[in-house]
Amino acid sequence: MAGRFAPRPSRATVRGGETVVPPAAVPPTAVPRQAAAPGAVRVWVPDGPLDLGLVLGPLRRGPGDPTFRTMPDGSVWRASR
Repeated sequence: MAGRFAPRPSRATVRGGETVVPPAAVPPTAVPRQAAAPGAVRVWVPDGPLDLGLVLGPLRRGPGDPTFRTMPDGSVWRASR
């Protein structure tokens, strides 16, 4: 049904407040961009064996959590932002 009827006028168009955005004078590809900074790296070596299940388990939000995966080879994937 979307697009079947002409759009209704809004308050802004009735009051004459409709703003027309002119096309860009400079193409978007010509905008200078900063180079990405190298990512931060942190390395930590534990003193002894570490059980990732015990460490990361409390962060898991149920068995269907898409941000936490364990693989048959023993690797653990944890996504965060």
